[in-house]
Amino acid sequence: MRLYTLILASLLGVYAVPTSEIDAYPSLARRGKPDGRREGISAEQASQEEVPDGSDVGVFFRGDSRAPEEVFRDGFRPQGANMDLQQHLSFAGGSGYVSLSRSQAASRLYAFGRSADGNSAGYVYVVVPEQLPEGYYIPRLFPNDRTVRINREFAVAGAIPAGSIAGAYTYENGIADVPTGWLPNQGYAYSEHRRYDPSRDWCFGNICNLVGNIARWVCGGNTDPCVQRRIDAFERDGGAGNQQGKSQQRRGE
Repeated sequence: MRLYTLILASLLGVYAVPTSEIDAYPSLARRGKPDGRREGISAEQASQEEVPDGSDVGVFFRGDSRAPEEVFRDGFRPQGANMDLQQHLSFAGGSGYVSLSRSQAASRLYAFGRSADGNSAGYVYVVVPEQLPEGYYIPRLFPNDRTVRINREFAVAGAIPAGSIAGAYTYENGIADVPTGWLPNQGYAYSEHRRYDPSRDWCFGNICNLVGNIARWVCGGNTDPCVQRRIDAFERDGGAGNQQGKSQQRRGE
């Protein structure tokens, strides 16, 4: 019995994570395991993941109903300090992660927040990897989950500074098919070496014309072949009919 007890104690010593490390996020971040179990990856690495809808490589997207003046000032902050990844993915609340996506098409599902909010204006923010904490690219962890394949989420283990947000696509009248404009973040800190050109996404250069100072896009609908190819790619990947995502928007992150 004594030998069994010693063996059990040794095993616990090997596999158990000290309580002080579980409770102290900074110590876990230094070890490269934001949730205390899994190795995280850098935001730069996650930003290079290609997605079927052809979203621009090297950036992230986040659909959010909060106005640009708030987001450009405060950035995105976690709801809490809970670093349990499974609870974050289950919308348990108090998450220490901020949700981004590699897919612009998927992010549009969240542009207006929860359907119950009744927002007529929505936004898809463009975020660069500079100064972002490490995190988890969820499709690598759960590649067979349909919702995971749709959302293409990068769960950032911490806050996203306002200076890492390049700008926001705007959507109006509750319609998220095609953006109505682009609002650059005047406080964007990386315009010198990572300039973001909105014409690279959703074929704006082919189907839209910028009109006057009101920064509105005049588009001919979704029949343009360039746009249709991206919509088809997103739907093939499981995006069609996934409007339940709108009701699951993480208001915190």
